[in-house]
Amino acid sequence: MRSSAASDVYKRQFMYDVDQGFKVINHFARNSDIPAIAVKEGINDNIDITIAIPTFKRSLTLIDTIDSIIKQKETIRYKCEILIVDNDPTRSCPTENLIKTQYLKQENLRYFKNSQNIGAFGNWNRCFELARGKWVILLHDDDFAYAELLTEVEAILYQHPDIGILKPAIETWRDVGRPYVRQMIKEDRKKRFCRVKALDYVFLGNFLGAPTGCVFNREMVISLGGFNPDLYPNADTIFTLFASMHYKVFLYNKTLCVQRLGINDTLKEKTLFQFMYCRYTTISYLIKKYHLEFFLRQQYKNYVITGFYADIKRWWCPDFTYDFSILGHDVYIQNKGLFYKYVIKAYLVMRMVKNRFVKL
Repeated sequence: MRSSAASDVYKRQFMYDVDQGFKVINHFARNSDIPAIAVKEGINDNIDITIAIPTFKRSLTLIDTIDSIIKQKETIRYKCEILIVDNDPTRSCPTENLIKTQYLKQENLRYFKNSQNIGAFGNWNRCFELARGKWVILLHDDDFAYAELLTEVEAILYQHPDIGILKPAIETWRDVGRPYVRQMIKEDRKKRFCRVKALDYVFLGNFLGAPTGCVFNREMVISLGGFNPDLYPNADTIFTLFASMHYKVFLYNKTLCVQRLGINDTLKEKTLFQFMYCRYTTISYLIKKYHLEFFLRQQYKNYVITGFYADIKRWWCPDFTYDFSILGHDVYIQNKGLFYKYVIKAYLVMRMVKNRFVKL
């Protein structure tokens, strides 16, 4: 357990207003005075889908990501481009040299460098600014896609062009320790698609997982103001929940991409502390928004956050320790565990029944 002084430092560091993630704020504007330099341009004819890869000093894994897109099965109706936006302003860095040598002749690949580091989610927003496609598929620079990603996405978007976000199932690999597959909620596996609602997060947690291979309608992202960099590392989850209040957001029950843990920031102690804080504050915000305070009181939030803590130790970092006083409450459960399990199960059943009548 951390000392009270260390806890105070973490508390001050992570405190933010999560409700800012549920407002339309122009987050593109904050970096408008920092230009992106076009190092390599590609074809410019009526692009439909942009595969966007924000990157920062990870040239070795970036090779796997780019190659997995180049080896995709050919799409029939839609033209695709690969967009790489480098957050390292250093010229002639390993990533720039890689693009200029190994991928110089890749006609549908575009490569930009930000003139200053604008942060992780600032770079995500920059990808949407530079994308030419109506749709943007987001991949981290250590992810990779299975060969059928584009053909599967093309078929769905052609039939259902009004989707705001399409989130395929992903497989998660750890570079250290055992890999595991992030399954969809069991009740969802019977359906090919499942509608996402913000309220789901209160009962199911972040069942969305990482945005690896996530398909975004570009105009939707622009209209909602993009990702809020102040909500790192959960700006993607909060944006998806916010989008689900205004647009159609669906899970697609087929594994199309791989997320790799261990190389990125996910398993760092600071990041895990931020995940804990954001999970708690986001649930608290949604409970209040949907007027559930009388039914889901403090003990429910305690139950959820202690369960999330157990999951982190089980799946991600067995040595992780957390001082719950950071959240401002003594977190404990008083014989309510079984009751809350039934509450969550009841919500799952209600959600399953409702989704039987949901169509794309």
